[in-house]
Amino acid sequence: MATFLRDPHVLRASVIATQELWHNKYNDTTHQPARLTHQLLYPKASNHNGVPTRVALYISKQINPASWTHTVVSPDYQILHIRYSQGEEPWDLYIHNIYNNTKLDTLTTLDQCISQLSTTPTTEHLIVGDINLHHLAWGGASTAIDSQAIALLESIDRHEIELARRKDW
Repeated sequence: MATFLRDPHVLRASVIATQELWHNKYNDTTHQPARLTHQLLYPKASNHNGVPTRVALYISKQINPASWTHTVVSPDYQILHIRYSQGEEPWDLYIHNIYNNTKLDTLTTLDQCISQLSTTPTTEHLIVGDINLHHLAWGGASTAIDSQAIALLESIDRHEIELARRKDW
C-alpha cells in the first residue's frame, strides 16, 4: 500500500478508494504517505464501537474542500459527494466506497442510500470496492453465481448504473 500511494501515476488521481487496509494499532487511522497531495477520509473505528474500518478514501487537495462532503455509513461503507458545475447546472457525483462483508447488509444499505440520493437527473453514482461476490457478469462464463450478486445486479438495473470491469477502463 505504501508503494502504491507513493506512485506518481496513482497520485494523479482525484480520488483513490481502498478497502481492507492496514490499521495502526496505536492511533485510529491507516497509512497515509500521500499527505502532500491527498486528504485521508478514514472512518474511525472508535465511532463504530471499535469495529475496524475496512474502507478509506484519499481525495486530492486540488479539489476545493467546499465542493465535497464525506459521509460514513458504516465501518464498511463511506460516501464521498462531490458537487461540480458543468455548464449552467450543477452536477452531483456520489462515490460509494464499499467493503461487502456477505454476512452483513451492506448492499441493502447501498441500495437504500442510492434511492435517497437520486433526486435529480444531474446525479451520478460510482460504486467502488471489494464486493466479495461472484457472478458471470464480471467473473466469466464458468463462475458460480452468488444470490447476493443477483440482488446487486437488480439494484444496479433499478438505479440505471452501468457495470464497468477493469478491462473496460
